[in-house]
Amino acid sequence: MKEAKADVQNPRVVTMDNSSSKPMANGKPRVPMRDRMRGLILSVSLQSALQIAAGTFVACLFTFVRPISFPQSCAVATLFLVVSVMSSPNNHLGTRINAAAGLVGCTWIGAVPAAVVATIAKIPGPGAASTGIYMALGAVAIALLSINRVGSSPPTLWRLGMTSCLAFGLVALSTWKLQTIVQVWSITGYLVLVSVISAVVSTLAAALVMPTLATEQVHHVLADVLHSAGLSTSRYAASLFRARARQQTCHHQQQQQQHDDRQHKDAYIYGAMSAVALEQQL
Repeated sequence: MKEAKADVQNPRVVTMDNSSSKPMANGKPRVPMRDRMRGLILSVSLQSALQIAAGTFVACLFTFVRPISFPQSCAVATLFLVVSVMSSPNNHLGTRINAAAGLVGCTWIGAVPAAVVATIAKIPGPGAASTGIYMALGAVAIALLSINRVGSSPPTLWRLGMTSCLAFGLVALSTWKLQTIVQVWSITGYLVLVSVISAVVSTLAAALVMPTLATEQVHHVLADVLHSAGLSTSRYAASLFRARARQQTCHHQQQQQQHDDRQHKDAYIYGAMSAVALEQQL
């Protein structure tokens, strides 16, 4: 029997084992190209890459295509990545919808207080009073929003808190140089619209590009658990039956040995008695 060996001059050269049709490379069976391509197509990495690429392309259209662009539209791509990457632990459609809803809600929580602070700061007019109101009320508001930012329960709380702080900062910085209260609330409304568009784009990317559901993963995990449990049960049962069969074999061998000993003993006694009887006759 010849084993597959790599060429000394070229380690990548492999030979075929006469007893097997599978090629060997460096002592390990080589995975067929079809199986590798299938694993790549069904991998989570490719799913994430395609969903993020498609969603980012659509999100950037609101920045580069003038007829659909509007103030703050450049943030659509940023908030899309927040939903798809930071707020979604996996690529399932239900998880992405939950993250999209959380983005819209957290944007409201951060943008409205920033608009209220900017509205109060515009009342005295430009000057030191307006700057003082911005600094005082802004610090208080961002401190309250930061409580969720440093939270740990539930595990996604810090992501939601980060979104609120991001929305507050975007509105506060965007309204700093504005003159009227109408402009302040207009910018706030545009930012909320940005969050809605980002949420919709993220959800559509998860629904149209290699979509998956959490129930499918649960089915696969449950099938693996049942398969592993079946293999373990079969292995333990085979070990028990093998031990029982070994005991029965040993017992049978002992009985056979005892039977043979009795036959030998009976044959010896019969031979001895025959010899004695023959001597008496003679």
